[in-house]
Parts: sequence; structure tokens; C-alpha cells
Amino acid sequence: MPDLRRAHERLHAALGRQDWWPADGPFEMMLGAVLVQNTRWHNVTLAMDRLRGAGLLDPEAWREASDAAIREAIHPCGFHGAKLRATRGLADWMRGAGGAELRRPRLADAALRAELRALPGVGEETADAILLYAFDRPAFIYDAYARRMLGALSGSEPATYASARRAHAEDVARAEFTLDELQQLHALIDEFGKLVGSGARSWAALD
Repeated sequence: MPDLRRAHERLHAALGRQDWWPADGPFEMMLGAVLVQNTRWHNVTLAMDRLRGAGLLDPEAWREASDAAIREAIHPCGFHGAKLRATRGLADWMRGAGGAELRRPRLADAALRAELRALPGVGEETADAILLYAFDRPAFIYDAYARRMLGALSGSEPATYASARRAHAEDVARAEFTLDELQQLHALIDEFGKLVGSGARSWAALD
């Protein structure tokens, strides 16, 4: 079984503490988690600059914002129709249930995850990222790099996000990560992945 605690320690020793997720507040983080889908982070930073310039990093401002203004702001990220729906959905939700949950948490982690999953454009990975970084809820993000690591450490790489979550949830629980460690671990895994790519030998060195 993969020793995720040891993998975390080795990643931290190699790469040091990470400043992640890059955002000035929960809503900006959530927008970034949606906008980064199927594009590079560089394009997200361009879109964030445009959203900031348009005053659209506050969900209240989206009440009066036209679709054309939002499309113009998020244009660098592509998939304009889908991402317009997704970002509007986040803004609507944040003005109500999401903002209330930030001010006074009431939902269990699973229930909050289910609410996020019901929003347009929010899949499993995006929901877990939002849980972890916007709402400070413990979550392990089984993205492509994490699945590659789990495959190298266990001998069998999960094919999908859902299958990885089913197969390795107990391994994550056994490691007893703190919230900060989980936030750091996702950042460390992704930084390591950018450095070594898909080489199984490099990932196996974390064992």
C-alpha cells in the first residue's frame, strides 16, 4: 500500500513549502478552479487580470454584469459558453449558500461537496479543489499527477478520478494529514509532476 506520509515528506524535502492556491480570496480561487479547466494557468492569470479590472472578483458585482462583459474577461481561457455558465453559477451560488457557508459553516464536508458538484462545470476534481482551498475542508485531489504517483507507489495506476478516490481513500485517511498538509501535498504533487512528467521511476522514488 502506498505510504503517502513518506511521499509527502520526500516531496517537501525536495521542493520546500509551496504558496498555493494563488488567489486573494475564496471567490477568486473558485473562479480559477473553473477557468483552468482545459487550459494553461497563464491564461487564467490573464483572465483574472481582466476580471479584476472589471470589478468582477466580487460575486455581488455579477448581478449587473452582462454576458458580453464576462465573456470578454474570460476570453483567454477558451470554452467561453461553458465557462460563462460555470462562472455565473459560482457567482449565483456564492451570493447565497456559498457565502453563508463561508461566514458560518453548517454543512458536513460530503454535503458541501455535493452542493458544489451540482453546479454547472464543477466536476469531482474542481469540487475537491474548492473544498480544500476556498472552504478549508480536508480533501485529497486525485488529479492526473496524483494518480500517476499513486500508480507508481502501489503498482496500479487508477484510470479515473472516481476510481482513484475509491481505491485510495483509506490510504489518505491512514496518513492522518492535517488541513495544511493536504493543501501543501496537492501543490507539491503538481510541482513535482511539472518537473518530472510521466516517468514512473521518478514517481517511484517517493516510496
